[in-house]
Amino acid sequence: MSNIIDKKEGVFICERLFVDLNMSIEECAKTIGVSSKTVYKWIKVGNWHEKKKETQTIDYLVNLNLKRALNQTLINYVENPKKKDIQNLMSLLMQFKDHLYPSKNS
Repeated sequence: MSNIIDKKEGVFICERLFVDLNMSIEECAKTIGVSSKTVYKWIKVGNWHEKKKETQTIDYLVNLNLKRALNQTLINYVENPKKKDIQNLMSLLMQFKDHLYPSKNS
């Protein structure tokens, strides 16, 4: 492991890379400078596979509810496009959508 980070930081960073960013075990190990065997041990001890499943479920529910909110806002916007609060909500939701789903051209 790099001399810049200690073991506790390395475990934390590796967990975030594996659980949140869906990075492979080999990539995690290489990134923080430990063996894949070490990462496998951390995954088992920390129950990271279960955390990854929970994160994926939460991401799915957030995306589903975002789509529902966008659809309802679109309906409200079509019904009353001059209403300022609906315009503001539409703008906010579109920014959030762009953050979650960046353009493929970027």
